Amino acid sequence: MEKDLALIENRFEKLKESGSPDLILIPDGIVNIEKYKKTRIKIMWLLKEPHDKGRVGWDMRDFLRDPENLTKRNDNWSWKRTYKMLMLVTWGILHDYQSHEKTINDWNRLGDEDILSVFNEIAYINLKKTPGLSRSSDSKIRAAYKNNKELIWLQINTIKPDVVICGGTYKFIEGDIEQLSKNQSLLFINTNHPNLRGHKRDIDYYNEVLTEIKQSIGNN
Repeated sequence: MEKDLALIENRFEKLKESGSPDLILIPDGIVNIEKYKKTRIKIMWLLKEPHDKGRVGWDMRDFLRDPENLTKRNDNWSWKRTYKMLMLVTWGILHDYQSHEKTINDWNRLGDEDILSVFNEIAYINLKKTPGLSRSSDSKIRAAYKNNKELIWLQINTIKPDVVICGGTYKFIEGDIEQLSKNQSLLFINTNHPNLRGHKRDIDYYNEVLTEIKQSIGNN
């Protein structure tokens, strides 16, 4: 896998070289390769764009690998807006599709950083590889996907998840799945972005995603 992942890194370099000198890229992918390879159900989250108000650039994989990057920030940004649902859903899937109540109990018992460490067992990619703000523009995401399509599908086909959870992104890729996915049995979950304002209750979001995955692939 490492050899194939090197191709992805090369594509990120080419993407940077093809842009303007001040282009800021935020690479993404498998957070922790060794832990991902050992995971029974391989999960990829596919979201729209990284939130980077300061536009300084960083690496999504490094950011998610260490829970303190989320819990120890000293600004007004709250990691719970987006990453709470990612954390809870991922934890529930990897713990035998346990109930929302049981996952919340685990969180209360173990604390933020122990539960957030579950991100080391996933892959996380964005359609747009450059910084965005708190609200995403569909036109910009669509344009970014068109520009990054080859890289996005290289990531999906190389990382080889069992399930891709599309948080508000399915509409951008659905027309290419049949043609570009090398695994025609790969499960794509079409759900809301976990931070969509006014969407369904957390417990409903959690239950719907876990139920669809359990019914489709079980414990793999």
